[in-house]
Amino acid sequence: MQLKKLLIIRGKYIFTVIAVLAMLFSLIFVPQVTSKGVKDGLNLCGQVVIPSLFPFMVLSTFLIKSGLCSLLGRIFAPLTKKIFRLPGTACGAIIMGLIGGFPVGSRMTAQLYRDGEISRSAAQRMLMFCVNAGPAFVIGAIGSMMLGSRKAGFIMFISLSLSSLFIGFISRFIACDGEDKSLPHVFGPMNIQKSLVESVADGAGAMLSVCAWIILFCCACSLLSLLPEGLEVLSVPLKCLFEVTSGSAAAAASGVHIAVITGIVGWSGLCVHCQVLEYVKAVDLRMSVFLTARATSGALASLISFELFRVFPCEVPAFISTDLPASHAFSPYVPACAGILVMGALLILDLDMNRKMC
Repeated sequence: MQLKKLLIIRGKYIFTVIAVLAMLFSLIFVPQVTSKGVKDGLNLCGQVVIPSLFPFMVLSTFLIKSGLCSLLGRIFAPLTKKIFRLPGTACGAIIMGLIGGFPVGSRMTAQLYRDGEISRSAAQRMLMFCVNAGPAFVIGAIGSMMLGSRKAGFIMFISLSLSSLFIGFISRFIACDGEDKSLPHVFGPMNIQKSLVESVADGAGAMLSVCAWIILFCCACSLLSLLPEGLEVLSVPLKCLFEVTSGSAAAAASGVHIAVITGIVGWSGLCVHCQVLEYVKAVDLRMSVFLTARATSGALASLISFELFRVFPCEVPAFISTDLPASHAFSPYVPACAGILVMGALLILDLDMNRKMC
């Protein structure tokens, strides 16, 4: 047992050293390739990630800090206990995990655990199914822009949601202590300004971490263009393994079946896994369990979407664009941008009031 553990540790160390050396080599000898990868990552963050993710980052934190999550917990407690065998306060994280985007549900779960509103075992089970792609990414970016069909994106999103909910239901049969734990906070008057200011600051910090990982993995994916002739066939599967957006775009351009692309999004890629790694560690969930849950989610979503596409056939254009102009992919999310402006105005008013009080 000790030998096996030692080999795993050494294997991780050797892999890390090789990855660092490869990155240093590319930065020195092929800077034009890595710089293109960084530009692609920045473009992806500016056009896709920040517009679709940042409002939900702020909202998820605001729900907890303002006490609204506890109120929702009291309202939906019977439902979450019956379906998932989880406390009612987990309802907010489950919903945000489905519609908010990859790190939102896991981040909210870790916050609930740190605040003592859910047990460690409950948090571990939630991280098995609260890491999902949001509708803005699946329907807008993948469906409309990559596949040229919002209908395809909608079917993919339904498949991914059903897969996650099914895994959440199955997890109810896993031993979990404290699922009937009473809520420690009593809902009372909200300090909206304070909660909003703290939520924006926390959301901005989390958003910076997410973008940093995306840029790093986009840079790594750009190196796949240097694969020698005969090995370039590995480019698409490696992109799918590393980064979900690049992988989905490469798979769509290669004519891969939409059900397989759904599985890629369900797997979510090592980049997303790194984004939620701190939350996985915060609840002491074994990484092997988390990765198994992600692989299962991807496989199940692929199977569901395959059946749904048989019932609801969807035509995809022969020419598929892998560009992601924000003006088309995210035009329905103008209210989210307006919400950010309102939050900024409230922040300025709060700072002005605090200055006058001082």
